Parts: sequence; C-alpha cells; structure tokens
Amino acid sequence: MTMIIVSQSDIVSHALEMPALSVFGPVLKVTKIQDINVLNADTRAILYDLTEIETDLAALANFELKFGEFLNKVVILTRTNLDLHDMLNLIGRVGAIVPHSVGADDIIMIAQAMRPGIFVAPTEMLHALISANSKHSSLTSNGDSQLTDRQMAVLAMLAEGQSNKAIARTLGVSETTVRVHVRAVLRKLGVKNRTQAALVADRYLPV
Repeated sequence: MTMIIVSQSDIVSHALEMPALSVFGPVLKVTKIQDINVLNADTRAILYDLTEIETDLAALANFELKFGEFLNKVVILTRTNLDLHDMLNLIGRVGAIVPHSVGADDIIMIAQAMRPGIFVAPTEMLHALISANSKHSSLTSNGDSQLTDRQMAVLAMLAEGQSNKAIARTLGVSETTVRVHVRAVLRKLGVKNRTQAALVADRYLPV
C-alpha cells in the first residue's frame, strides 16, 4: 500500500509522513495534485492539504476527470473556519473532509479506515457543513433564484470551462452581456466564482 501527500507546506508533509510510513509503507510527496501522474491499485489514500492555499477545487475537478475512480481515496485537509459552501458537492464523493487541527495520527487513522461508499467528517465540521447546506438551500429555494433558459446555457458552458469570449461567440451576444449573465448565475446559485458554479452545475443542468 502507498499514500500520497499533496501539500505546499514542508511542516504538514513531514508531520503526516512519519505516522503514514508506519501504516502505509511508501509515501509519495508532491506539492500540487496536478503533479500526480499515475495511480494504481496499491494507492490507499491521497491526503490533499488545502490549509496553506486558497481552496483549489478546480484542480480537484481536473483530478476527477483524470482519475475518477480514485476520488473516494482523497482526504481533504482544510481549515476549520473555512466557508464550507463550496465543499458541499464533494460530500460522498471524496473519502473524507477533515480540519488539519484533528492531528496527524487521527488523519492517518481516518485514511486507513476509508472504504468505498463511506464518507468521513468530524462532528465539528458536520455542523458547519449542515449550516452551509441550509444556507445553500435557502438561496436556491426562493422564486428569484430560478435560472432562465439563457442562464442555464451560460452555466452549461461555465461547466465546460469556456471563457466569456467563447460564450459570447456561441450565444451571439457581447462579452458585457455574458458578464451580466455570469454574475446572475453566481448570485442565484449562491456561489462566489466560476469554479464553484462549475462544480455544482450538475445539480441544475438536465441530464
């Protein structure tokens, strides 16, 4: 079995490496999740440290496109006080979301206990997730939050990673008009940026 530690912090990497070696054996350390090129059946867990950087869920989305079957082996380490609204779409897809304050030994224990179909999060974080979900529900349940057909089309293209210029060209409108639509989509979905909108797009777009 092997473990991969993804962290830009030497302190975090070192703290996790020592207990991981005793449980998993070989440990691979990288600074970005994009640096992972090959995964195999021996990969037991991937610790993705988001405590030192801005939440990089776009990189995680790209990881899912490349190694989808391994997403449930990812343990996201994050700040306890992070706004967890943008983590909601990962519940039940990644293996665990835990605050780094849990401690290295407990993080390794969580990684060791992970199984397909099981999602792990500490009680203190579950309260925050429930609160974030309630906020999301209130934002998307009022009548003004329904997306128009044009906004749905913009959301679909955001989910594909298209730029405003490309969206404008496809719709036959100006980039200024596209920016207005994008702002409206973000507001109605209750998200902060295009990346977050893309991550939750599958909840709103027809199959």
